[in-house]
Amino acid sequence: MEIIEKLEIIDNTSEGLGVAKLKNVTIFVKNTLINDIVDVYVVEKKKNFWIAKVKNFKKYSEFRNNSFDEKLSEVYPFINLNYDKEIQIKKNIIINNFRKNAKITLNDIDILKSERFFNYRNKIELKIDDDFELCYCIENGENKVKIENCPVTNENINEFLPFLKNKLKEYKIKAYDFNTDCGNLKNISIRCNSSSEIILTLVVKAYNKKIEDLVKNLSNYKNLIAGYVSINNKKNSVLISNDIKEIFIKKEFKDNIGKYVFKISPKSFFQVNSYQTENLYNVASDFLGKNKNLTLLDLYCGIGTTTIYFSENFKKVIGVEVVKDSIKDAKQNAKLNSIENVEFVYGKSEEKIEQILKQNNIDIVSVDPPRKGLDKKIIESISKSKIKKIVYISCNSATLARDIKLFQDIGFTIEKIKAVDMFSKTPHVEAIALIQKI
Repeated sequence: MEIIEKLEIIDNTSEGLGVAKLKNVTIFVKNTLINDIVDVYVVEKKKNFWIAKVKNFKKYSEFRNNSFDEKLSEVYPFINLNYDKEIQIKKNIIINNFRKNAKITLNDIDILKSERFFNYRNKIELKIDDDFELCYCIENGENKVKIENCPVTNENINEFLPFLKNKLKEYKIKAYDFNTDCGNLKNISIRCNSSSEIILTLVVKAYNKKIEDLVKNLSNYKNLIAGYVSINNKKNSVLISNDIKEIFIKKEFKDNIGKYVFKISPKSFFQVNSYQTENLYNVASDFLGKNKNLTLLDLYCGIGTTTIYFSENFKKVIGVEVVKDSIKDAKQNAKLNSIENVEFVYGKSEEKIEQILKQNNIDIVSVDPPRKGLDKKIIESISKSKIKKIVYISCNSATLARDIKLFQDIGFTIEKIKAVDMFSKTPHVEAIALIQKI
């Protein structure tokens, strides 16, 4: 095993890995921060880079505070990084992605900082180990990091975790093993709202009475208002499936964004940072402008959060979403907020856009895709339309830059870009771009 001594970390990647240089070789080192000096052992050599792990720290970075257990860096790479330096690194990540993927030079980018960079997450995904301890799962399920209190997760969820752990031990629910396909409990999803109410979804390989009794017993926790079990018998998959059983419900689970209230189902997407979401949508709304005589097409609309939030500035907004439960929630949310100028379409955005553009007089498009970015069919459909304005909300600036390059190729240009720190203590950052026809 090759040992390299006194290696200086010169940067951090968009995955949070430390970056070092040795002659002409780039070395990526886990659990390191910019300006750390470390001894490392090389675990893998690729053609263009090496991967290494820390043997020991020779000198800690001046930007490091070491307030939290280093194991948490496996989950939140910037947990011990000075916040101003974190913001600077995130700026550099966006600037570098635009330079590489869009051939655009950004001299700087404004990032709206989070006033609260601890205890901001309204959702957590956990596993258990063989001792029924709650854990984060990393490296595709191969390793687990025990957790008793998560510093970036809502305090109400943290207060629930000891109660949950005791019940898991009491019922002796066996953890699912990715290698052997044995065991039953695959994932634990916990979500909290601004009223301190909690919902829980257990993902299991097989449904049985022990699982049902466990969730029923958990209902004794005062803030837990609903419990669900999702059956997913696909090998290695921990995702919430379409087969969801409602074990108990005391009331509907809802949360707020600004003046709007939203019903949220177990499988539905909802921004994890309750304190920054309104700021994110305000930036996007400002980029969209007030267009009382125009129609907006809102792709990847989820439970209708953006569709409803943008509706007051448009004659009509059409939202498109591929998750059936989310469309159901979106329609209920429109009624809940007495919004009448919205319409929701179930299906893949790339498959529905052409038909919607033919049947409606669409003027502007807003998109909020997953990390993989836009399907090329969407860009092709826009290229054939009269659309002159696009507002793109992205959680991955690499695919955002890639897609902007594709828009440039069909006659669009980027007019504005701004970022919002939705994921403090991680390398991830949300960016919003205004793209217009030249």
